Amino acid sequence: MRDIFFLVALFVIIGYLLFRISRRGISSKYDRKLETPWSKLNDGVDPTL
Repeated sequence: MRDIFFLVALFVIIGYLLFRISRRGISSKYDRKLETPWSKLNDGVDPTL
């Protein structure tokens, strides 16, 4: 009986952690595009001209 309680508690904790990780998503700081003259290379423009 005691083992079943620990298994259920373990599944609840793992489920809670997975739920929290999935809702967090990727931080917006990694989505920012840095605007420098060299970022024009991504568009195929030579920034040295």
